[in-house]
Amino acid sequence: MQAHEWYRIQSYISAIYHAEMAYRARKRGYELEHGRNFSTCIKGYTEEYLRAVSARTEEIEREKAGKGLIGAEADERVNKRLREAKQWWDQQALQIEHRCEAEQYGNYPDRVVAAARQRLAHEISENQRWRMAQAAVDYAKQRLYDVQAVVDQYELTRDALRFGLGHLRLADVERAFEHRLAQQEKEFVRVGHYRENAPGARYTTEEMRRREIDTIDLVRKRQRSSEPIAPHLTRDQFRAEYKQRLSNGRKIVLNNAQMWMAYNVLTTRDQYMIVRGAAGVGKSAAMEPVAEMARRVSGYEVHGIAPTGVAANNLREIGIRAETIQSHLLRGVAPDQAKRLYILDEGSLVGTRQFHEFSKTVRPQDRVVIAYDPRQHQSVEAGRIVEELEQAGVTTFRLEKIVRQRNAPELLAVVERFANGQIREGLEMLDDQNRLWEVPDRKKRFAAMAGYYAEHPAGTLIVSPDNRSIQELNSAVRQALRARSLLGEDCYEARVLVSLRDVRPADRKRAATYEAGNVIRWGKAVSRLGVTSGQYSEVKSVDPEANTVTILVEGPKGQREITYDPRHAWGIEIFEAQKRSFASGDRVQVTRPWHVSKGVKIANRSVGAIRSIDAQGNCRLELVANSAGERGRMIDFRLEDMPHLDYSYAMTSYAQQCKTGEKVLVQLDTGDSRIRTLIDKSLVYVGASRGEKEILIFTDDREHLLSGLSPVNRVALKPKALSREEIADRTYSRSIGLAS
Repeated sequence: MQAHEWYRIQSYISAIYHAEMAYRARKRGYELEHGRNFSTCIKGYTEEYLRAVSARTEEIEREKAGKGLIGAEADERVNKRLREAKQWWDQQALQIEHRCEAEQYGNYPDRVVAAARQRLAHEISENQRWRMAQAAVDYAKQRLYDVQAVVDQYELTRDALRFGLGHLRLADVERAFEHRLAQQEKEFVRVGHYRENAPGARYTTEEMRRREIDTIDLVRKRQRSSEPIAPHLTRDQFRAEYKQRLSNGRKIVLNNAQMWMAYNVLTTRDQYMIVRGAAGVGKSAAMEPVAEMARRVSGYEVHGIAPTGVAANNLREIGIRAETIQSHLLRGVAPDQAKRLYILDEGSLVGTRQFHEFSKTVRPQDRVVIAYDPRQHQSVEAGRIVEELEQAGVTTFRLEKIVRQRNAPELLAVVERFANGQIREGLEMLDDQNRLWEVPDRKKRFAAMAGYYAEHPAGTLIVSPDNRSIQELNSAVRQALRARSLLGEDCYEARVLVSLRDVRPADRKRAATYEAGNVIRWGKAVSRLGVTSGQYSEVKSVDPEANTVTILVEGPKGQREITYDPRHAWGIEIFEAQKRSFASGDRVQVTRPWHVSKGVKIANRSVGAIRSIDAQGNCRLELVANSAGERGRMIDFRLEDMPHLDYSYAMTSYAQQCKTGEKVLVQLDTGDSRIRTLIDKSLVYVGASRGEKEILIFTDDREHLLSGLSPVNRVALKPKALSREEIADRTYSRSIGLAS
């Protein structure tokens, strides 16, 4: 037997448990309220009483904090060590003890039970249960297929149970799903190419399959159909012109692989081209002469497209006008006859839906170059469409020679191992080079990283997998900088808004997703609610049963309460309000696109330093200068007017994917099973490959890290709706390999 599949379905088993307990409790008259992690709680107890009867939990948390431990496994170890010997209690005496404790806090158990007995149990009718079960399957489908092209049946059942918590049982959901499977239109399509040896069934949707097929066919129709961008260009001419030349005031020096890749892009007749290369091979640098010659020789308008604001900024730094793919789709294409060359960077981060929509904006006279690395992080949305296009035969030019670490041969050898998927071998090389540091105590590990950063703050990046560790690292770094007089004293405490984790479009339609104190940003005006585009509202209360949210809205006549059904609200973002103290010298990042003023826009994840700040929150921010040598912009603003700001000493590898630093520190904590699921090959590869001159990895357990990243169990790839054989049936070209 293998335990992995049991571990995988823990959330499904928990959902069945919570659904059954909630159903039975409600049937007996108890009122329920939604808790954290998709659970329910019996309503009527105070926080003081619950803390009093949960003293054991607080004792364990104190012990863990003192020893620098986190996670469920640490809970179990500490619990066993602190557990006192069992004592025999007479049942009557034990009841008396519990009642005495309850009396100290107002006899809440008796009150709750008495209220349940007096309350008429409310159970929905069979017809209502059937309709709710169908709505639950709809919710699960929308939520899951937004991020995955293929989904396990247990995941659909789990999310449907969470939707109907308190009203639906496992049999209700299974009956509704079986009914949908039996329908003629084949809404769910069973697949055999993903996790084929795992128990249970997996499904995609006909819509997902059609989107992948349409995208491949649309691109296929346009191949071998275009005039070359530079039709009369010869290799000798290109080499003579671009061996060394100035562009935007900078010298461009291309190696042979970059030069021939750029030449082939300029002379192929394909409308779509893929440039595949590892992190640090210089894909963006090789695009610069392509863009320059397309403009100068053939009159193309060159447009950069990227999935993130930081990636778009990187294209701007080499003189390419760029925007995010989302902005491009919202803005649309001008109805003119101009020829456009689209350079799509970081293609691995583009989902199938977005690319499908983008491909429909590409006209016959346009050309598209896609730069990507399949080994880096994948799209948040469903699918790996660029990889499918490559498998279907879209002409692919490969760059293999890594240039980022060319002046650090030992590090170059490590990154080459990571790029080839040999993560364990690369980590062992770092260990031999004394660049893999084991520090079991969490606080001491973070202090060591913070101390190193404070000694080398310029050009140093810190990468960590989860938000909690990032906040702790940011705090540790600030302390270390202040100890070295590199950071001023805190002048102002501001409210910052942090996006709720793992909230998807389907979740925003459910009142149970919201909590009192959350902040909503309205992306679109809703006249019947009296909110305008860009306005913020605070959540006052929620009613999951009625599916309503009550918010506080500022208007001309002051603040007022509005209750609405979130199913009828569009374009919203949900945030948790937190506090941050800022000081002169703090390094910060913008956490959502910022329209400072008319014509002045700062991209998401842009980084800067606070040059001055006063007690009223008036702040001067200097954005980090770009690689083209442009001086960083100075921006004056009030912290209260810009709540989307946070420290930028440590970030996730996803946020750092488009960045490069002289030194990179990677934090990998294997002690928490929930965090271990985030530590995959992409995180190590992307995180470590950012550093030009130094790479240091800090972990709690060297052996645990090495075994956890073995090839067998740490390959996490998003599934595709089409099988490899179905993609092969649509193959029409061959890839072109370039020697490194």
